[in-house]
Amino acid sequence: MNTPTKKQKILLDFIDEFTDEHNISPTYREIADALGLNSVASVAQRIDNCVEAGLLEKRPREARSLRVISNQDNSDLARAFRQKIAALNAQEAAESEDPAISESDLLLTKKAVSEQIATLKKAARILGIRL
Repeated sequence: MNTPTKKQKILLDFIDEFTDEHNISPTYREIADALGLNSVASVAQRIDNCVEAGLLEKRPREARSLRVISNQDNSDLARAFRQKIAALNAQEAAESEDPAISESDLLLTKKAVSEQIATLKKAARILGIRL
């Protein structure tokens, strides 16, 4: 896999963060707007270059099919991040079902878990790990 250029890294980071937040990849128009590009043609060119470089994957004739490729997708570290996030979600679910926990405590727990998950995802992105 090639190392991305500065512009490619900005594009890949945006696609990755957008996908994490919305659970779907951005449209070319959303990418153009976010990156301050004047046309979707320039977005298409950048995406094609990333696909050719092995940095990005897209399915032909399918909308919102962009996926950032990482050589660390199956690493032990990525697996550890996913396990920690799953454990936090399980903890929140268990506490949601506990009748002894007040509604205000439950809201605090949900907020704390959301913040911890966001921090883990940010740390993974900084380390170049795709979750």
